Amino acid sequence: MRVGMRCGHFARKCLIRCFSCCWLATVCGRGRMWPVCCWLCSVRPLWLLCRVWRSISSSEVSLCWSRMAYGAYTPCLAARTTSRRQVFGFLHAWGIRIVAAAALLPMLLVLYLSQSRGAWVAIALATLFLLLLLLRSRKAVLIVGLGLLVALAVGGIIFHRVILAFLEGHQSVVGISTLSKRLYLWLSALRMIHDRPWFGFGLENWLCYYSANAVCSIPALYHHHYWILTIPGTNTLTGLSDEPTLSHPHNIFLDVWVSMGIFGLLAFIALIFLFFRLFSRILRTIHAKQGAALDYLRWMVLGVGAAMLAGLIQGQVDNAFLAPDMAFCFWILVTALLLLRVQSGTSWRGRISPEPAPPVTTEETHEATV
Repeated sequence: MRVGMRCGHFARKCLIRCFSCCWLATVCGRGRMWPVCCWLCSVRPLWLLCRVWRSISSSEVSLCWSRMAYGAYTPCLAARTTSRRQVFGFLHAWGIRIVAAAALLPMLLVLYLSQSRGAWVAIALATLFLLLLLLRSRKAVLIVGLGLLVALAVGGIIFHRVILAFLEGHQSVVGISTLSKRLYLWLSALRMIHDRPWFGFGLENWLCYYSANAVCSIPALYHHHYWILTIPGTNTLTGLSDEPTLSHPHNIFLDVWVSMGIFGLLAFIALIFLFFRLFSRILRTIHAKQGAALDYLRWMVLGVGAAMLAGLIQGQVDNAFLAPDMAFCFWILVTALLLLRVQSGTSWRGRISPEPAPPVTTEETHEATV
């Protein structure tokens, strides 16, 4: 097991360093990369570079470095590729598609082993969303969508016991499910919002006010925390006392509201609205152009939209925005959609009209007549 842990640690460091080199190549360009590397290899910068290189071995600095590299690499890559109309053309090859699909298969196993009901439901609904958008006719989308809603309603009535057993599958030793805990966790967040609805409690201040814990303790609040330990009107425990260090309310909108107030929540909702508005506009632009070369862009746009929808659905029962790792995924999707807007030639405003057919020349008219 120690050998496996060491191999995994070594592989992680190698990936981080390779990603950093790719980031350097993207920022400087292939033509300028070697002069920059030669400058870095001079005497004094080499000493500094070695210190930074050795510091990557620690887990905290490694994680921080990887996040900074990811955040810097993505916009630079987008800026360098926006002028290349066929930047994703390599996906036309079926071999690349098969390799990409095979690379996703282990993720299905990871998704199953996570035992996250929220992630399972999010993937299922995002898949239905993707299948609906594959239909070209609006009438077909409406009919199929209504049919799915009716099927879900009927299935919910008939199999309600199975659904409840599925949702309450995770239970503690005393028989309290994670769903029940989340209900009282959300009520605790609403109590906090009731006291500070406008500006919230600030980022990373949830634990200071939510519970009595050793991570963030404020003496003045020792007898005034917001967590609900017992069901109101009874002495039955809610289960929250078993986990006093829960760092967020397990709901993306409640988390934003508690941390940044109503103005931060409205800004976040506006951001999501603008994302899906641009998503719809890109799809309509691609449909209006009706070019075979834009089919791969359409699939990518659908994938980005479905991924964002899955993240928002899973965010109803977990944290999906303010955590650094989840924020990285969120902004990656936003960056990808902005890049696809440029690649598809979608304008920010104005009416989307089909492109006119190319004019017929005199020679083509003469050949058609003959």
